[in-house]
Amino acid sequence: MSDFYTYFHTRNDTGAVFYVGKGVDRRAYATARGQHWRAIYKKHGRTVHFAMTHLSEEDAFEHERFLIACFRDIGCN
Repeated sequence: MSDFYTYFHTRNDTGAVFYVGKGVDRRAYATARGQHWRAIYKKHGRTVHFAMTHLSEEDAFEHERFLIACFRDIGCN
């Protein structure tokens, strides 16, 4: 099935990427996450960006790893 996607969150104050994920349905908008994510979200807000859509779960996992590597290569934590 091809209903998975990859996404990332940016801080509303600086536009810096602080989270990359893969999801299905409304996962990209969920706020049930780790303490570090919640602290950034509470203080600065976030914007959701979709990188790729209509992926199989396997392809979404692979693309998520690719995105993380790319963002790390350009200096994102």
